[in-house]
Amino acid sequence: MYLSSSAGGAFHTWRQRFPDGEPEQITFGPTEEEGIAMAPDGRSFVTAVAARQSSVWVHGPGGDKQVSQEGFAFDPLMTRDGKRVLYRVLKGASLMEASELRVTDLESGLTESLLPGVSVLGFPSRTYDVSRDGSHAVAVGVDPKGESRLWIVPLNRRLPPRAITGSEPVDQPRFGSAREIFFCIDDGSQGFLHVINDDGTGRRKVLPIPHSRGLSPDNRWVIFAGVTKDKVRGAEGRGLVARSLTGEADQPLISSAAAHNLIEVVLKWSPDGRTVSFVSAAMDRGHNAKAYSFPLQPGRMFPPVPSEGFRSESEMAKFPGVKVINVYDYAPGPDEGVYAYTRESVQRNLYRIPLR
Repeated sequence: MYLSSSAGGAFHTWRQRFPDGEPEQITFGPTEEEGIAMAPDGRSFVTAVAARQSSVWVHGPGGDKQVSQEGFAFDPLMTRDGKRVLYRVLKGASLMEASELRVTDLESGLTESLLPGVSVLGFPSRTYDVSRDGSHAVAVGVDPKGESRLWIVPLNRRLPPRAITGSEPVDQPRFGSAREIFFCIDDGSQGFLHVINDDGTGRRKVLPIPHSRGLSPDNRWVIFAGVTKDKVRGAEGRGLVARSLTGEADQPLISSAAAHNLIEVVLKWSPDGRTVSFVSAAMDRGHNAKAYSFPLQPGRMFPPVPSEGFRSESEMAKFPGVKVINVYDYAPGPDEGVYAYTRESVQRNLYRIPLR
């Protein structure tokens, strides 16, 4: 039996001998293969081999401007003043493989690597952050020894990057106050939110939290994949929830009824605090992905979400004042008319693959 699978993070061709053979990957490399047309003699098959390209762009009053110039660039983030864009450049075929963290000055066009010799690894929107004053970045980096640590990087490049945690499976770094950095560690059975000073001191556990997906700008809410109840079906399932760090009740954001459609949802707040965007990144890496930008009342971190969370994208699109932004990898800028995003293109050719 031959099949196309993204089990390794990128689409390749696999086979399995019937009835009890082990799955075996038979195509590899930076390209991806989808579809199988087997030859009558069973000695070869034809498949569509795709080379994906991705670039980071900025939308502003003057139109759209390409920021990255080479490689597969993705996962952008703008500084609060809108003068610089950070992004990752993939080194492998899967978004979960190693990447290089870069920053581009939008005025001069100068691009620099922020962590030379250290690979940034993890899900988009969940591996690095920029401080509110735009002076530092924090990232999950894997050094040449294969050890994962949390790194702090001065954006002015006057001092070298430095690791502020030991070797451990860190995730979801987020700047809090001037000196604090929040991050998560998942040991496989229980996740914990931690906080540490930017010099590596004062580390402490804050809250047990499973499947964390970020922190609100006021440091009062942690977003995670948690249990919500679907009132229509009368059943519980995993959706998206905000949990208070100050003792308030949990706030459902995405209902379990919508979770199968909104495969990966990330909340991104605008630097001025006027909007929060529910950014959906589908498994097909961008096709039909959207950002839903909700207006916020002063001092509020969330719009008035339905009691069980949003049940569908159509429900979000009908919300009063919401703006639907049809881009992939959306990253808000200093005001509503400025944002970064990713454009992806695919080139396919048919190849015949011999079998042994």
